Amino acid sequence: MVNLFRTLSEVRSPGQWRFRLVALSMLLLAWLPVQAASYTFPGNLPEGCSGNSSGTYTCGALSLADHDTITIGAPTPTTITVNGDLATGANSQINKGGDAANLTLVVIGKTDLGAGTWLNANLISGRVVTTGANSHVVGNITTIAGVVNIGDHSTVVGQIKTDSAAINIGDHSTVTGAITTTIAGVVTIGAHSDVAGNISTASGAINVGDNSTVTGSITSTIAGAITLGGNVKVTGSVATTYQGSDVGAGAITIGPNSEVNGGVTTNTGAITVESGAKIRGDVTTKDGAITVGAGAKIGRSVCTGNSGAITIGASATVGGNIETAHAGAITVGTKATVAGSVTVTGAGAKTIVDGAKIGTTMIGAMCRSDPGDDSTTPNPTPCSGPNCACRGTDCPNACSGPDCTSITPCSGAHCTNPCTGPDCTCTGPSCTCTGSGCTIPLTIKAREWRQIFMR
Repeated sequence: MVNLFRTLSEVRSPGQWRFRLVALSMLLLAWLPVQAASYTFPGNLPEGCSGNSSGTYTCGALSLADHDTITIGAPTPTTITVNGDLATGANSQINKGGDAANLTLVVIGKTDLGAGTWLNANLISGRVVTTGANSHVVGNITTIAGVVNIGDHSTVVGQIKTDSAAINIGDHSTVTGAITTTIAGVVTIGAHSDVAGNISTASGAINVGDNSTVTGSITSTIAGAITLGGNVKVTGSVATTYQGSDVGAGAITIGPNSEVNGGVTTNTGAITVESGAKIRGDVTTKDGAITVGAGAKIGRSVCTGNSGAITIGASATVGGNIETAHAGAITVGTKATVAGSVTVTGAGAKTIVDGAKIGTTMIGAMCRSDPGDDSTTPNPTPCSGPNCACRGTDCPNACSGPDCTSITPCSGAHCTNPCTGPDCTCTGPSCTCTGSGCTIPLTIKAREWRQIFMR
């Protein structure tokens, strides 16, 4: 700049002055910040937009530059139809501060919202919807066959739904509504993200990244695997089928140290519960193997209906029964604990590794025939008193809750430790097994079960 002014001082002819002044003006203009445009419906409409007094507007392809704003005024509700693509620059705003219910955006083409964009509207798009990082959408997002991509560190306060297209949620993002593909489409939730709603698809895989939380259930009703990463928390159930149905196929993988508050169920497909994971409900499949990793905790029963082997890892805990109803081997690893019985009903070997602790009384009914039942209501009849043992994770300290099971005590005036079987005799104040026909049931108290399950 100093050189430019020195050059101007050396100019002698008027033509040279004019040329140098024009150059200086252009240089100064280049340094000035670009002024963002502010549009109002009705009022100052963007180029190519038109409307009427009823709140209905039509635009061609609508493009907003960085920091541009659109404000929605009366009358409302307002509908803006874009007969082309909608594109916004970074940090642009559409109806920010307004009620999303008062604006419907219908985009015939694709929608591309720049990083940091704020949109308060219900968005219906005919093609792909993409939001940049740190974007905010208040309202529902709906497409028919357009993929929905939500950028990292973004927020959607509303539902996301496609009929036949994928939905991708970036890392560190939040969706406070259901995520649904009604016909087909893969759903992917990034790491460290939160979804406050159910995630469901008819045919398509569902993947949830590490350290994410789903406040709801995860369901693939016809076909599609479900995979949870490590340290994922799900407050509902996880299923590749639906209640009362004989259809549904897809493997389920629960990552290490993840938690599912309901059950884990598939009609056809393997179930893998990795090490340290916690499932508070049943783990069931009609056809498919079940593998429970080392140190994992299952609050209720582990069952296969028609076929499928069951493997329980070392130091794992099962609060109910383990059963293969028709065909399938069962293996219980060392130092594992099973509160109920272990039963191979049809074909298949039963292997109990040394150090495992197994109950002798079946808790409640046999394996459920309905793989879609994610109810967490325990089966056993409540009991109370000295002959009552806690067989699950839902027992008060006095053992009078729904997971308490009655045990037939041994005979004798001084017998206080109940046991069952023809070879049971009383020796002093406790029961003693004197032959192969005697078993001392596992009598873990409710508080101890809670401590085991919550570790």
